[in-house]
Amino acid sequence: MASFLFLLLILPAEWGFSQNLFAQIARSGPGPKLSVRAIRVGGGPEVRIVQGMGSIRCDRELELGFEESGVVSEAPVKQGDMVEKGQALAKLESSVVAAQMAEEEFALAKAEAEVRYFSKELERRRALAGKAAISDTEMQRAILELEKSQATAKHTEARIKTIQTRLARRVLRAPISGLVSEYRIDVGSVAGSSSNKMVGLHNCRKVYADLELGEKIFSSLEPGMRVKIAVDALGERTFFGVLFRKSPAIDKKKRTFTAIVEIDNPQWVLRSGMFVRAEIAVPEAKKAVWIPSAALVRADGPAGSVFVVKDGVALKRDVRIGERSGDKAHIVNGLAHGEVLVVAGQDQISELDEVSVEMVDQRPER
Repeated sequence: MASFLFLLLILPAEWGFSQNLFAQIARSGPGPKLSVRAIRVGGGPEVRIVQGMGSIRCDRELELGFEESGVVSEAPVKQGDMVEKGQALAKLESSVVAAQMAEEEFALAKAEAEVRYFSKELERRRALAGKAAISDTEMQRAILELEKSQATAKHTEARIKTIQTRLARRVLRAPISGLVSEYRIDVGSVAGSSSNKMVGLHNCRKVYADLELGEKIFSSLEPGMRVKIAVDALGERTFFGVLFRKSPAIDKKKRTFTAIVEIDNPQWVLRSGMFVRAEIAVPEAKKAVWIPSAALVRADGPAGSVFVVKDGVALKRDVRIGERSGDKAHIVNGLAHGEVLVVAGQDQISELDEVSVEMVDQRPER
């Protein structure tokens, strides 16, 4: 009776095992191989993305003012105007100085006339001296009169140059081409020579982003590194620049340093004072594995899976996903360089399927 009960217990289990075995044998029978496309896993230098914040400043930012004092007679520009180098930005009333110039020019004309007269007189007396017709005293007097007239002419010329300098200083001109960012001048107002903040002038064809970064990456940054810049004021529009230089010292209170990024700005889109966010890819020693995102058959946050092919057999591999960049995914672990990764047809295969592989000439790069 006990033997009979034992048979009743084990027969169903053995029958189920036999059915599973037969099903596995049936499935493992010969059949057509499934075709997939694959790449050989490659990679580039491992990079660490360093982030920082800062502000834009223009290549040239000048604050201008008059070198003379007086009443403003002309104010031909306004804030926001584009001006050319040498263009007049404002003028002071100069009638008094102009009158002084006229007087000095008259005095110079008189002095030059005297020089011409005494030059001819000296020549005449030299001719008479050759005939012993005049004394040495008369000859020396003629020389002295010529030298006096020449000195008077030179002194008058010097005064004229001084007045010309004063007249030039009474016109405020743009030392560079650029944008008038500030303009605090009105016709009729009094301008003093002590104020140099009446006009702000910027040239922004090239700009710099001053970034504040933590001291830990100080030794990792080198001039020439590419930097991605996002500008909040422009809807987070992105620009690219290069690291120009970094401050030679660390701020001992903040434990930070300043990195300066140079950015070409031919359309003057970037303006002084704009807030920016920056990303710098800092290379590290080890290699990174980047694959097409399409190769992932599962991606739940940092966890995912892919198919690799070894000896013609598809193997499912769990991977850990790091950063995403466009259509590429950074695989932190789970894949090694040189492995054959399925990038197309993976939705048609299962674990341990035999597959026919078509290699694709594609090395995924960031």
